[in-house]
Amino acid sequence: MFTSRTHQPKAWAMAELALTSVLFGGTALFSKLIPLNALDMTAGRSLIAGSVLLAIFALRSWWRRRTSANSTQHTRSKPVGLLRQVNLGLLILLGALMAAHWVTYFHAMQVSSVALGMLALFTYPVITVLLEPLWTRQPLAWQDIVAACVVFVGVALLLPYNRQAWQQLDGQITGVLWGVGSAFLFALRNVLQRHYLQASSPILAMGVQALVVAACTWPWASSALSNTDAHTLTNLVLLGVLFTAVPHALMVSSLRVLAAKSVALISCIQPVLGALFAWWLLGEAITPTILLGGALILGAAWTEARRA
Repeated sequence: MFTSRTHQPKAWAMAELALTSVLFGGTALFSKLIPLNALDMTAGRSLIAGSVLLAIFALRSWWRRRTSANSTQHTRSKPVGLLRQVNLGLLILLGALMAAHWVTYFHAMQVSSVALGMLALFTYPVITVLLEPLWTRQPLAWQDIVAACVVFVGVALLLPYNRQAWQQLDGQITGVLWGVGSAFLFALRNVLQRHYLQASSPILAMGVQALVVAACTWPWASSALSNTDAHTLTNLVLLGVLFTAVPHALMVSSLRVLAAKSVALISCIQPVLGALFAWWLLGEAITPTILLGGALILGAAWTEARRA
């Protein structure tokens, strides 16, 4: 699943992104299925994901020592090269960004809805389009500016406009604002990952980042996290392993080959899947306004993907 080759075929990276999108699409459901607040959920999932990823990395390294004739040189060069002081410092920074992203993402959905929180988060592809030129030194195309405007209009359309909804507007606006803030944090993290850790092992890089997230959130977690019942713990393990460790490592792997903008734009299938999962499994309504806003966001992102 996770390749260690420095130069992947783009087709393989696209397949990784497709699987990532499916798994990320189901992640939002856990904001409703797990009876924990956003901070507790983030602390739990990150500790589980980081432990699993680093265990996989350790097992893979042990297996290579046994099967590779040149194992001594291989196993020394990879971890030492990855955990140089500058890289370790950057991994800690990226982990802190991920911690803030995860907490704000789940909080956005908990104060509004799964569909609204996800669609607000998915302003991050256009935010990535605007951020990446700061590192690539390429001029910002007017098409990118138009796409950004269309996406933010789409986010504005996510807000309710009937009188009854306006009476509850505070929660809706709050959800959108938290979602857009989470989008900025995620976009910044992906751009930094792409341009400074392109050669790193995706399993080790994401494992370290996940443990940094756990270190950032556990001190403030409530007692509810340590007193979870068996059903909640099962869902938390499922979230941490299948819906966190696997898709995030796959995304980091695809960033070794594809530009951060391309990864972000291709990933726009996620809010569609998330809204469908929420409708199918949770019975959560999808209003025409949310559909229109989502269509604008996905249309702009699709146009950018075709240009790229």
